[in-house]
This record gives sequence, C-alpha cells and structure tokens, in this order.
Amino acid sequence: MVIFVPKKGEEFPERIASIQPGEDEGKGDKININTADSNSLQTLPGIGPQKAEAIIQFREQEGPFQAVEDLMKVSGIGEKTFEKLKDLITVK
Repeated sequence: MVIFVPKKGEEFPERIASIQPGEDEGKGDKININTADSNSLQTLPGIGPQKAEAIIQFREQEGPFQAVEDLMKVSGIGEKTFEKLKDLITVK
C-alpha cells in the first residue's frame, strides 16, 4: 500500500491519481529474472528474443541471480540497458 500526501499546491502523480480504491495494482509488479520465461522477459524495454534467451541461458549455467545488478554479467546487457530495467526487475 502506498499513501501519498502531497505538499501544498502539489498534484498527485498521474499513476497514483489513476488508481481507484479497491483496484488491483498488479501493473506495478516486477519481473523476477530468476523465474521469468522468454515471453515475460521480452516485455522489458530493450529485451528481445535473443537477450531473453541469453538471460535464461546465463541463469541455467551460472545459477540464480543474487542481485539485480548481476544482470549486467549477461552478454549484451550493459549499464545503459540495466538503467532502463533496474526498477522493473527483481531476483526474489
């Protein structure tokens, strides 16, 4: 649950203002890079079929990711791509 109290004169962020009471906020769920399949990984920005398969192959060979930063160990995923992904992924 998130309680947002705006400062005087401040407006609600669009994402918060659009959520109705009782509405399921499932849209904010992060993708677990240790369990996601290729299709799920491809919903992430900058991840196509080849990078999704590289992520899956890496975790099969090296074991589960211990931290989201470990994603940068996958060939083809550098700092720029990671910056786009870090708030959208989890390892738990």
